[in-house]
Amino acid sequence: MTRRRGYVKAILLSLVLLTALVSPLSAYEYRSLTLGDRQIAITTYGLSPAQRNLRPKVALVLSGGGARGFAHIPIIEAVERAGIPIDMVLGTSMGSLVGGLYAAGYSPGDMRRLIAAYDMVELFALSALPPIPLDPTPLRRNRDNLFIIGFDRGGLGTASGILGDQRILQMLNDSLSRVAGIVDFDDLAIPFRCIGTDLVTGEKIIFSSGSLVTAIRASISIPLVFTPYPVDGRMVIDGGLVDNMPIDLAKEMGADIVIAVDVNAVDYDVTAKELESLTSILAQLVVILTKNTVVDQVAGADLLLTPSLLDHGLLDFAEVDEILVVGETEAALHLEDFSSIARTIGTARPLNVLDPNRYGPYFSLPDVFVRTVSHRSLQGAEFESKAGFDLSSFNRFAGFPLDSMRKSQLNAQFDELRLSGNYATVSYDYTDASLGRSGSVWGNLEIQTRQFAPRRSSVSAGVFGTLSLVFVPETTPSFEFKPDFSLSYSLYKVFASPTTWSVRVSNDDALHVSNLFMYGFSDNWKIGNEISYHSGGIHPLNLRSTFMDEQVQDRMLSTEIILRHQPSPRFLVQTVALFDYLWFGDPSVDHDGFLPSVHLETVYTTMPFGFFPHRGTRADLSLDAEYKGELGYKVESRLQKVFPMGERNALWIDVHGGVSHIHVPRKESYFDFGGSRGMPTYPSTTLVDDMLMVRVKHLHWFFDKPVGLVLQSMLTVGTYGETVSDLLTDNPTLTNLAAPFSTLGPLEASASFALGFSFETLDLLFGCAIDADLKVSVFLEVL
Repeated sequence: MTRRRGYVKAILLSLVLLTALVSPLSAYEYRSLTLGDRQIAITTYGLSPAQRNLRPKVALVLSGGGARGFAHIPIIEAVERAGIPIDMVLGTSMGSLVGGLYAAGYSPGDMRRLIAAYDMVELFALSALPPIPLDPTPLRRNRDNLFIIGFDRGGLGTASGILGDQRILQMLNDSLSRVAGIVDFDDLAIPFRCIGTDLVTGEKIIFSSGSLVTAIRASISIPLVFTPYPVDGRMVIDGGLVDNMPIDLAKEMGADIVIAVDVNAVDYDVTAKELESLTSILAQLVVILTKNTVVDQVAGADLLLTPSLLDHGLLDFAEVDEILVVGETEAALHLEDFSSIARTIGTARPLNVLDPNRYGPYFSLPDVFVRTVSHRSLQGAEFESKAGFDLSSFNRFAGFPLDSMRKSQLNAQFDELRLSGNYATVSYDYTDASLGRSGSVWGNLEIQTRQFAPRRSSVSAGVFGTLSLVFVPETTPSFEFKPDFSLSYSLYKVFASPTTWSVRVSNDDALHVSNLFMYGFSDNWKIGNEISYHSGGIHPLNLRSTFMDEQVQDRMLSTEIILRHQPSPRFLVQTVALFDYLWFGDPSVDHDGFLPSVHLETVYTTMPFGFFPHRGTRADLSLDAEYKGELGYKVESRLQKVFPMGERNALWIDVHGGVSHIHVPRKESYFDFGGSRGMPTYPSTTLVDDMLMVRVKHLHWFFDKPVGLVLQSMLTVGTYGETVSDLLTDNPTLTNLAAPFSTLGPLEASASFALGFSFETLDLLFGCAIDADLKVSVFLEVL
């Protein structure tokens, strides 16, 4: 029976493969195309040999201009309605994007539909740098990576541009994957050229072959806005700096008639009065650079169109509809010019009247197939990690077409990798294409990653805090506002050694200033020393939320010796020996003096830190012991697991517990029981000695780009021993010396609903909660 089943499986597999090998292009007329080193037959996609020999040859030349370049589309529509055949397309910057899509076989209607399918602001609303990765700190409560600025003798800033290109590359790859196997741009539906600039030499680069996506991405690299793009060992920036409207190149390629569109022409005529601000002068400098590459070529155009886009800037991607209307207006002004050119052409060759709203020939092509999967760092081998890039999750694409479903899966994995903070861009190219037995195209899916070299110094900051309003029946509502911040400076490779020096200033209930040296004596081991000074609320009764009569100033001087082992980015274990000296401002607290302690901490995490992780697991454990005449201890453990439920939902299970039986009361010796990260009907400043808590959260993402909008529903069940304010009010030296968990009270439960906003380095959560005693709270938290 088992053998028969094996035969049946083999037959079914053969049928599937046979079906896959039947070319979907067979209904079309075949012609020859060079793919790699082989001549293959494909459909009427592209120009036939007879069409290539027709005269006069017509070139469409599209200038750069950022968001203004959308005005090219209505002009192409007018060209098609007039029946003017286009034999070649040339473009620079945004003109290369529109021109590349048109050359690949997109109709103007296809391009309009593509624009409608994407949020143009979302495509560009991405930082050039990835979210700053957070170290897997045990029981982390906040993050200090709201922003980071790197600097050294080489300059300020880690990335050489403001905007990231991950989403742009995703759009280009998704839209052009069916021509990914075509490496000669003459074999596209219409022969194509685009322009880039070598950042090092200033030379003009003419892209005529290779990856169409790479060529377009390189050509749109507006200096300072987008980072230069690495292509074959060269750093390429916007082609507008050397040739913003390549009319002369069209002539060199044999064009007899040139239709050119300059979307920046309105900037060429300015007055001195219009250049009285810094921004206007900077903008004019860019205009001068691009204008000088255009004016000498204008005479070569048989028809020049100049849409009036004075009210629309290079980065006005939110105004795409208005820009399209301007393009339509410009096209309408030249209808007679189009007709005249069409009549001239019609005397020598057939015209080609097309419906601009049709589906273009690109969509007659089949999806390409993935034969193998590989990885390449765009920055070179020096950016490859010692462990190598893990391709295991990408190997599943081998043997399948690069269709919409799999491209969506790829993009989801790319986004997740970028959010890890290790890569600025994760994308793909399609290389080594060859022909399968059925005429289908098979190639290598090359996963491409990009990182930027870190600067030797950096400054970073964090902002976090809570605001809550709690309503308890028959009592006065309580209001609490607790804003906190941190500011850090780090210097790496001190004295050319694996040593990092960091200075950190933070403020919560006290002001903390710390100085840390960490020395890496092997790949996975570090030893360090931190000296810190603390001033403000250290004793639990001297905090902003708990002091009784007048606030007093506590002080503490600490020295830490740290031994850290981190075998992977996900796992860390460390031992810390602390030697603290305390001065409490309240004379009734008689615990001043020397306090030694030792801590063992560990964490394993695959879960992004924040209010809204999509998936992952996190386990934290902390064991603390201190000695002040007697031995005191604190144990805290937390286990979290997020289960994805489709693309827009997740279930989060959080189990958290701890016991604190110490002898010297300090804020850090107790546990947070309130707020959205605890029992939300309690103020976020509620501190307890013993605690057990289970939380179940459902997360629903309405959308996650450019800013995530999340609905969080949470059920919390928990219990605690004593609140610190109840325990210490009468006797500020009293501590819980009972058996672990012996003072726990009855179980309490609450339900909450909150709306969250998720940014790359900041989460906001606003919601309300109610418990079984009808206690209601409204809260806002920043993480």
